[in-house]
Amino acid sequence: MSGAIDFLDLYDSLVSSDVQIRITVPAAEDDAPPAKRQQLDQQEGQQKDREGRRTVKVISGHTVFLQKASDWAKCKLGPEWRKDIPGMLDVEVECEGEVEAAELLLKTFYSTVDAARPLQGASHAMLLQVLLLADRLRAERAVEAAVQVLVGSATAGAAGVLDWDTATGVYQLPPALADNPVLKPLFDYAAAALQQQLGDLDATLLNEERRAQLLALPIAALRQLLSDERTRVSSENTVVYTVAAWIKQNASSSAEQHAELAQCVRAPRLTPLYTAAFAAQLLTSWSPAISAADMHYALAFAGLSEAARKMLLDVDGLPLERHAAWQLPPRRTSRTTQAVVEWRVPLAELRRIYESAAAASVSAKLEAGGSTVPVITKSFLWLTRTGQGWGFPNAFELGDVAEWDEVVWRNKALVGQDSTVLVRFTIKDVV
Repeated sequence: MSGAIDFLDLYDSLVSSDVQIRITVPAAEDDAPPAKRQQLDQQEGQQKDREGRRTVKVISGHTVFLQKASDWAKCKLGPEWRKDIPGMLDVEVECEGEVEAAELLLKTFYSTVDAARPLQGASHAMLLQVLLLADRLRAERAVEAAVQVLVGSATAGAAGVLDWDTATGVYQLPPALADNPVLKPLFDYAAAALQQQLGDLDATLLNEERRAQLLALPIAALRQLLSDERTRVSSENTVVYTVAAWIKQNASSSAEQHAELAQCVRAPRLTPLYTAAFAAQLLTSWSPAISAADMHYALAFAGLSEAARKMLLDVDGLPLERHAAWQLPPRRTSRTTQAVVEWRVPLAELRRIYESAAAASVSAKLEAGGSTVPVITKSFLWLTRTGQGWGFPNAFELGDVAEWDEVVWRNKALVGQDSTVLVRFTIKDVV
């Protein structure tokens, strides 16, 4: 842009200024200590207005730049400008921590050659605040600038993706922003970060740190992960388990959110036994749009040949037509081929489990959608009671055990120096 003139040096300048920009926060300062509140109240220019807001920053502005950069400012400074406070434009933020973001945004209005220049060097968290405020003030050029800087920092990094906090922060932006084409590159990079960190669901669930990240995802991020064609699973059952675990972890989540996640499940790709035992009940409870008849259809569809499935995709009125995810092919296969679960069980706990097994508690109902641990526990109860497992006769090589006998365990060298028994399960398949 040869010969273009930049006006950033006029930011907060009295030269030709015709409007005062007041950055305001809610008047209540309950979070600040009493001394701090008193100091704030005494500072010049921080009077509380009649709307219950307090001015924390006053900037000398110029109508021509404000109206050019922001449709909101153009409206506010137009013919209907309030006559009771002429020459004043209030920019409202939620807290003093957002004041810097508001100032950066206003600087982009004056940086007429390159709106991104004032944003260089700002933290990602700050840039997300700028983006959010720019959208609210309908400053599209500033939105583009914030996206440009965020994406630029991702491409410049060694990993080539957004850092984790920024990626999850993107999915906490208002849902309407996801439909703004200007933000598409940013959401693409956020999705790539999700894939890099959590893209293999089975591997994620077996890693304590990544599992915690998965269950802490905002709803929009989890929905993206479950809808992404790159996401890997050992079977579609893993998706149902993931949704169940997320709902349990996020107790305050809404019924509408549960229904959204249920629609991400490719029900015809579930294994028949898992559908009958758990998935049908869970999916119908999460989404009123999924009926028991729908799940019966999904179960039948799962048993058809690929040719028959393709034929049914063209038939109107079937559940496939109403549930978009049901029309999708199987997901990519997880790189995790088996899981190893290792316990060190104290002898006292071992005895308690044995006695529970002896009391026939092994018939207790398993928790639908819960961890694999209850299943393992049930296996372990059988093992301690009879010395036999499902497909593993005499697993502990104790023979028939009529009653608890600690000496038998010690004589078989099954007890370590810390008085625990090491139990290792290898899970090779899920039905």
